[in-house]
Amino acid sequence: RPVGARSRSRESSKDSNVDGHALSLLVSTLGPYTDDASVESAFKHLVPELKELELSEGTVLWERDDTPDACTFVSTNTVYFIESGILKARYVFPQDNYEINEAMLAGTIAGELSFLSQQKRNSTVTVEKDAKVWRLDGEALQSIEQHHTRDYAKIIQTLLRVTADEHDCLMSYLVSRLS
Repeated sequence: RPVGARSRSRESSKDSNVDGHALSLLVSTLGPYTDDASVESAFKHLVPELKELELSEGTVLWERDDTPDACTFVSTNTVYFIESGILKARYVFPQDNYEINEAMLAGTIAGELSFLSQQKRNSTVTVEKDAKVWRLDGEALQSIEQHHTRDYAKIIQTLLRVTADEHDCLMSYLVSRLS
């Protein structure tokens, strides 16, 4: 499917088994980025806010330069926790006519930098292999901020650590390519 072609997703209804599964994914994905044992209780506040999505190969989650108000498949002010499948991010640097492709696998996160900064997307992300993801949108995070301020701070700190780690990996890759 060409970039720009968007397919539909299926949102699942929640039950306690699904909630436990989502919590397990959050702990395994975000846990390595925190040394605070109490952060799992913060993750519990994320679970009811997550939307489970099954995405078909070729689905475009967002395109480069999408803004939070863009009319796209889903709101671009979102972050995705990848449970299965593969997402592909394509970064294009027009000043150097250079492109980087990144495979995002199960147990990782997609979209956290734009989500936290509320800036335009810096890549185009497509589903390369059918995927199951859990979507968190900005409104849900604001709800956590209003009702669970301490846990909100822990969640943001953890997402910032993920972002910093991924930024460091990308920079290391670029430096190695340019050397």
